[in-house]
Parts: sequence; structure tokens; C-alpha cells
Amino acid sequence: PRVSTQQRLKLVILFRTCKRGWGQWFPAKGAMEAIEMWTDTNWGNCRRTRKSTPAGVMMIAGCQVYAYTRTQAIVAQSSCEAEWYGVATASGEGLFMKGLLYRMGVDLELRVHTDSSAAKANSEKMGSSAGRMKHIALRMLYLKQLISSKLVRTLKVGTHENLADILTKHVGA
Repeated sequence: PRVSTQQRLKLVILFRTCKRGWGQWFPAKGAMEAIEMWTDTNWGNCRRTRKSTPAGVMMIAGCQVYAYTRTQAIVAQSSCEAEWYGVATASGEGLFMKGLLYRMGVDLELRVHTDSSAAKANSEKMGSSAGRMKHIALRMLYLKQLISSKLVRTLKVGTHENLADILTKHVGA
């Protein structure tokens, strides 16, 4: 992202902070066929704690309905682990929306886009991860179960096409 893009992002954040309670209307650009979650993680970027920062963008029918960025609770020992936790976080956020929409009579597929080939591959393998991935908590097997049961579908996306990439960049004051 360029400096001008980051400056525009600051203005959007400032506007949203000052105008709490204002609604947003998004014209539908496409059919409502899936919840698209875009996720990216900045591995160990906090200089004080070395915790990673996952970010995500939720799109429905071509419109952004939600975006988040937060610090992970653990210190990831590899970029793959950090990205894997990011995919799990995006899957959880997407499942919440999927459940909410299902209760309103709308059943959509959940697609999670990540730019990490390693996180995608490890998420799709069943069983506990062998080799270097043993240290990852057993709760991550839940993500594998969601993928194998077809509740969540992971997709590889390039770094430059990843909508959540800008949310992992620090913007100076």
C-alpha cells in the first residue's frame, strides 16, 4: 500500500469514529451465494510482545460487511502457525455470520481466502500435524473438522489480491 492509501484509510477510520450510530448502505454487486472471508496475518510484528496481528474482511454479494484486526493471544513460533490461527479466526467470524443468516432463512457457503499456502495445506490435512507443526494446540483440529465436513472452504489468493493485507500494516500517526 502507498502512503496516500494509508492516509485515506486514516480518514475513513476518523469518520467512522466520529459518526457512531450512522448506518451504511451497500448496493448489491452480485448474487448472495457465499460469505467471503479474506484473512492475512502479520507474524510477530509487535516489537514488545512479538505477538502476531491477524486481520480479516468479510464480503457478502461483493459488499464489505465487516472488518477486524486484533492481536493474537499467543506468540506464534512460525509464520505458518500465525497464518493458521488467522484462518481459524476468520473461519470463526464467518461461521458466526453463517449461523446468523441461516436463522434468517439464508444458507450461504463460507469461503476463507488466505495468501499462505502452508496454512491452507495444513488446515486441509486431517489428523494431528506431523513434524514441525506438533506444537500447535489441539483446538486447531476443530478447523480441520470444519473443512473436512465442508462447512468451511479455504482458497489460495495472492498477496496483492488479498483484501485483508492492508489491515496488517501499521499506519503512523
